[in-house]
Amino acid sequence: MELQATSAAVSGGWFSVGWSSAGKMYPSDCIIANSAGAAIGAYSMTSYSSSDITTASYSLGSPAYSSGAATFSRTVGTGNKISFVNGPMKTIWAYSDGPSTTLDGHAGHRGSTTIDYSCDGTATPPLLPLPPPPSPAPCEYRLPAPPASASPSPPPPSTTPSPPPSSPPAAGVACPASTLDGFDYQVELGGALMLLHWTFASSTSIKFAMEARASTLSKDGWMAVGWSGRKGKMKGSDAVIGNLPGVAAVHMSGYSKKLVKQTSAFSIGTAEVAATTEGGTMIT
Repeated sequence: MELQATSAAVSGGWFSVGWSSAGKMYPSDCIIANSAGAAIGAYSMTSYSSSDITTASYSLGSPAYSSGAATFSRTVGTGNKISFVNGPMKTIWAYSDGPSTTLDGHAGHRGSTTIDYSCDGTATPPLLPLPPPPSPAPCEYRLPAPPASASPSPPPPSTTPSPPPSSPPAAGVACPASTLDGFDYQVELGGALMLLHWTFASSTSIKFAMEARASTLSKDGWMAVGWSGRKGKMKGSDAVIGNLPGVAAVHMSGYSKKLVKQTSAFSIGTAEVAATTEGGTMIT
């Protein structure tokens, strides 16, 4: 199958198109085109680190690069991590943050979509994300609903056919992609003074990172994120509070400082505090 990837996003840098079973950066197969060296190659990715981007053995036919367009071919049924098919595939993309001849960070210039490679050309799948709305709606994260427990006794027989059960909601809805490696989503808090990143660590837990801008948190300051069952009120909520000495899980039973107490009702796993390269603070 003959393919062509074109990028006008950056001059003197790199861009990439890949194929992943879950629309994530890894595990995946990809092509990376370097506009500075007019080169194109086949690779496989096994982590978020550039050191785990390795040369792949699947063929690109006679690849060529010219004026921002990388032309290559893929053989159906081949691939190192993902077998290429003549049909729908999760397709990922990224490009470098400015001119670069090395595989440094893409600074959030990335995305994914599903492309049906068997289409007849009457429809063009989107490869670029739509621009965000002026005031994005709050995004939502939730774990998949647990299976319903069995009823203590069967319901009485009914002559009326029951409607088919509705499917449980998918785990989460569309949220901005995280700019932090190892996390999938993010949301701005306090007018972008803080960022909350998260990813599903397992079917029963979520991994979080709180990021404070350099101008937000003073040397001896703190930051917190919490969850409330009282319409977003502080009273009656659980929270995670962190500062440079450490991180703690707390329950807030009122608005007074003395009513903010550490709790063992929920676990925060292994937590740490670190400085960011921009002079801010990161709590994970």
